[in-house]
Amino acid sequence: MISASRQYSFPRRNSLPARTLVNAGSSAPSLPNVPEWPEPDLLAREKASLGFFISGHPLDRYREVVRALGPANSRSLAERTGQSVELSCVVTSVTRQISKKNNQEWGKITVEDFEGTATILAFRETWQTFKEILAQDAVVLIRGKVSSNERDEEDPPVFLDHARLLDEVTEGGELALQIEIDLEAEYRDEAFAKARQVFLAHPGESPIWLQVGRDNGEPAPKLRSKTLKAKPDSETVEALQEIFGSGAVRLIRAIIPVVEEDPREFWRNKARNGG
Repeated sequence: MISASRQYSFPRRNSLPARTLVNAGSSAPSLPNVPEWPEPDLLAREKASLGFFISGHPLDRYREVVRALGPANSRSLAERTGQSVELSCVVTSVTRQISKKNNQEWGKITVEDFEGTATILAFRETWQTFKEILAQDAVVLIRGKVSSNERDEEDPPVFLDHARLLDEVTEGGELALQIEIDLEAEYRDEAFAKARQVFLAHPGESPIWLQVGRDNGEPAPKLRSKTLKAKPDSETVEALQEIFGSGAVRLIRAIIPVVEEDPREFWRNKARNGG
């Protein structure tokens, strides 16, 4: 029991200095020296725990590649109903389902790009062929046809025709590094020597194209190096832009894929969607 004659004085809230709180008791325990997560792991954990990316986007290091492979993106699908499109995207979820009609497995895949999300539907042989590639967190290039069903007009899915890892595109020489040479500009001799060092510092399979002048009604002539190649990524493009200017260097498609338009297959895929 506390004597009534003894007085106790308690400090008011916020009256203690910060160092008193920090130094009270034992010293703070030292934290273990844990290495940082690799960027893909960090982004995957952010997406899993928060539902969105914070520190970056899995497509950031492919930004120049995505621009070269455009122009379709998740936001523009509603404007491309019935058309074949290609989407550079990251797989964020995969759901395997069983058709009620034929008891066959098919896949519903959610993908995300810089503009938003889209739904990819894969059936029968197409699903069996590409389901291993369409793993969660995979960065892929999707090719398929956009649904033209009226019920899907606000958020149409894409019926999958083909899928592959985006790294396969960048490593296969399908993209070229194009440098536009301004006929009115004066380039120092060292500019091309520096460009050569950039190519050697970023080895890859993409050919180097020099475009002489701009397209003015007719395509400007292009000169292709027979010996030099480089990696088609943002670092290479940015290094060359420092030499020739931000608008003079970009990735372009060196190989245009043949996309067959088969209306019958498109309608068959639509019918399967009802399963």
